[in-house]
Amino acid sequence: MDCAACHSPLPEGVLFCPRCGAKAPDLPSAEPEDPIRAALRKALGQQYEIKRLLGKGGMGAVYLATEAALEREVAIKVLPPDRGATKDSRDRFRREARTAAKLSHPNIVPLYTFGDVDGTLYFVMGYVKGESLAARLKREGRLSVEDARRLLIEIAEALDYAHKLGIIHRDIKPDNVLIEEGTGRAMLMDFGVAKAMGAGQTMTELGGVLGTPQYMSPEQAQGKADIDHRSDLYSLGVMGYAMLAGRLPFEGPTPGDIMVQHITKEAPTLKSLAPEIPVEIATALTRCLAKDPGKRWPDANALKGALSVTGGDDEDILIPALGSLRRLTQISYLLLPLSMYVWLNGWLMALPPPALFGRILPAAFATFLVLTSFGILASAASLRHQGYGWRDIGFVALCRPSWWPLYYPRRFRPRHDVWERLPRDERRCRECLTWAFIAVFLILPSIMLVQFHGAAGPGDGHTPAIAALAFMKQYGLIVPLFSVPMFLFAISAWFDIRNRRTLRAKGVPGSLAALQGLRNSADRAFWSRPEFAALLLPAGEVSVRGRAAPTSARDLASAISTAVSGLTGESHDLGLSARDAALNLAGAIGVMDGEIASLEGSADPAEAERLAAKITALGPASASEGEGKGQMRDLFQKQLDLLRGFESRLEGLKAR
Repeated sequence: MDCAACHSPLPEGVLFCPRCGAKAPDLPSAEPEDPIRAALRKALGQQYEIKRLLGKGGMGAVYLATEAALEREVAIKVLPPDRGATKDSRDRFRREARTAAKLSHPNIVPLYTFGDVDGTLYFVMGYVKGESLAARLKREGRLSVEDARRLLIEIAEALDYAHKLGIIHRDIKPDNVLIEEGTGRAMLMDFGVAKAMGAGQTMTELGGVLGTPQYMSPEQAQGKADIDHRSDLYSLGVMGYAMLAGRLPFEGPTPGDIMVQHITKEAPTLKSLAPEIPVEIATALTRCLAKDPGKRWPDANALKGALSVTGGDDEDILIPALGSLRRLTQISYLLLPLSMYVWLNGWLMALPPPALFGRILPAAFATFLVLTSFGILASAASLRHQGYGWRDIGFVALCRPSWWPLYYPRRFRPRHDVWERLPRDERRCRECLTWAFIAVFLILPSIMLVQFHGAAGPGDGHTPAIAALAFMKQYGLIVPLFSVPMFLFAISAWFDIRNRRTLRAKGVPGSLAALQGLRNSADRAFWSRPEFAALLLPAGEVSVRGRAAPTSARDLASAISTAVSGLTGESHDLGLSARDAALNLAGAIGVMDGEIASLEGSADPAEAERLAAKITALGPASASEGEGKGQMRDLFQKQLDLLRGFESRLEGLKAR
């Protein structure tokens, strides 16, 4: 290509002629004119400037455009002329626009306007700068647990909103989820095959199969007409499975083969493919993939709550095998001390108690304990067969019971347990109570037994244990032994008084302080309430999982989005506001970062210096100079002004 001014050859990719400084001509487009784009440009007029094609699908082509009046980027979906000729496709396109217009949610791509000009149907929607989830999965293979959890929670929120308006998406898949650049926010789009719940027949192919075979629910694959919102939950479960396992649950050579597998086969367990996946996520997605819609989550909000759990303590998120394991282990917590009590006072003391206490109760407790132990082993073996690791099984079995308010080993506390954030005196009070109850269990029965049966010596046919207790009674040592639990109870009461005094000094009512003292530190619903959350110590700068605090706008927005999912009540509403503000801020910063990167490539200080030197070399304007010299000076000056404008804009963005 030659320069239009001096006709010298131009190097490839230059913006200005290196010889005369004239602007290089634009490269001619090698692609033929797109007829859809031409029709759309004719329909839109001067209101929008079409930039490029973003993608094509069965129900339309999507173009990136700039809205002239508002100077914002938008995405415009247009119905191709070959599909616009049929009434069904036009009605379906209008229905998609009407459906999208009803939805206003942070995780759903918004619709701005709809148009029908000379038979060209289009609608304008928000442009999400970023990539689709499908593109990210293709690039990365699988996502991290936290990224997958956050995206699934956000999509579940969007579906819950749509379902409450009576709209079923029916085509949940990675291609229909956009990930916003800068914030990482998930944005659901393409309600082209959506259905209104309870609307009966729809303006789609009646009796046909709608959706994507790899992600459709069994009822969709069977072509049922009465599908409901739980079909979307199945598809979301398949998508979550692909995000975490790096593969689909069902694969086959043909779409028909895949659809048959959705109807008839059980998916391989997530834990067998990726053992590091937390129990709560694996069980939540397993429930999504139930063949029977009645066995799935009742709604998207329940699924969101299950995905938000980070410790596996809530029984309502566990599959039946895990739930039965929890119940069996908690029964054993009660049977074991009772069995030990009977054994201690019956066999160890070698006293001749009545038949009820000597034979019947020990046998009954022993039988229940053995049966419970066998049940625990069978349940654990079943979970192991399903692909769960022994570490997860052990944690679920030994996790802190929901009814236990005292000290519990840190290893088996749920991740959302607030024990470490309880006031120091409150923790000491509960620890002393724990040791006091242990002392009562170990000491009091034996002391009472000796008190009731009198003193006995080793020669009376009793065991050395009871002889030792009798010796202690004879020499007045029983009272000091009995005083151990009493002393521990007194110490715990002293810590409790100190704790309440401290809370009163902070303005906390006594009734509130007493109520929190009886609560399990893993009770999320209780401790998330503002009045009780205020009693806890600050969490510090490091999160519960040990990660460093967010340092970028995107990380901060992601952290807030994840944190909001665990809130309830008024805190949830406040959290949503914080999340939206963080996402908007991170999005604005992302846009500015993109502009800065673009301007840094154009605002070249060295080039500006060279232009200034050329202008200086040309000297001041004079009446005797030729026309060409004056035009060259003006051209260099315009280029210099343009570069300085870039530099000024760049500095302004960096300062902002």
